[in-house]
Amino acid sequence: MKNKKILACLIIAILFQASVLVGEYVSSVYPHWTGKEIILKMRPVDPRSMFRGQYVNLNYEINSLSSELMKEIDTSDQTLRQGEIVYVSLKENDGIWEASSVNLSKPLTGMFIQGRIHRRWRGSTVSIKYGIEAYFASPKRAKEIENSVRKESRNGKAFAIVMIASNGKAALKDITIK
Repeated sequence: MKNKKILACLIIAILFQASVLVGEYVSSVYPHWTGKEIILKMRPVDPRSMFRGQYVNLNYEINSLSSELMKEIDTSDQTLRQGEIVYVSLKENDGIWEASSVNLSKPLTGMFIQGRIHRRWRGSTVSIKYGIEAYFASPKRAKEIENSVRKESRNGKAFAIVMIASNGKAALKDITIK
């Protein structure tokens, strides 16, 4: 009887751990399954911290946004704290998606991406991270991507193909040089 209780508790613990892992996996691939594909313009990244291990650090134009896009947020006080979840509404301009506004609540319509405040600079600019700032590849391929992105993003030719789910969660699909 006591052995059966121990066995039942062990099975429950194993199933709980497995369900957490499955939940994390589903959460990470959800945008790939249900999301809409968009293209974001990339910016050059500081070469000193660009390449760590087997991935490339990426930066987008939507990572650094001015307070002018935060019409509905009072940026004069401490409303925007580091780690705060924000929703960046996007608009398409010649096939490239750009930020049009930043809100603390999820937009009811239109395309948007969910991010977190990374830091503020003198109240006029806010850095936002979306979870798509790293691209994993083999060491050789990562170095090639790093060099191409650094060179071509200055010319406005480096783009990221991103999948965005209906809840704003984003997943990086690919990097392209046009």
